[in-house]
Amino acid sequence: MGWQLSIRNKFSVFTQTKKVALILMTDELCKSFHCYVWGLDLKSKGHDVKIVLEGPATRHLAFMNPQNTSDLAQQFRAAHAAGLIVGACQAAAVGCACGGPCAQGEGEPLTQIAEQSRIPMLAEVHGHAGITDFVDQGYQIIVF
Repeated sequence: MGWQLSIRNKFSVFTQTKKVALILMTDELCKSFHCYVWGLDLKSKGHDVKIVLEGPATRHLAFMNPQNTSDLAQQFRAAHAAGLIVGACQAAAVGCACGGPCAQGEGEPLTQIAEQSRIPMLAEVHGHAGITDFVDQGYQIIVF
């Protein structure tokens, strides 16, 4: 793991770089917004951050449309531009077994948006995104 010099309260402190995987499983505004904002904040402080879209959060793929100027869409695009969005659940993006289509988008199919945006579809666990690779690589898992 990497180390970085951090200045806090006028003291020099060495902090260990953390590895954090944020699993976003909701399209609830407040939780989603904070997932992206906190992910960007952690990255800006030198931490290794990955965000996975699962369940209803795969609807956020539609935020790649620049015509959506909402704060949430802008944070999603910032997280994507920073390389934090590492994938989206394939099963959820096409309609999974969690009570019907989790991620019905308007217009383009979400899988097509993901492909155009170079966001991988994840299907390691029965068609859903998995977390084993993150655990094996020492990531702390945080679920929203």
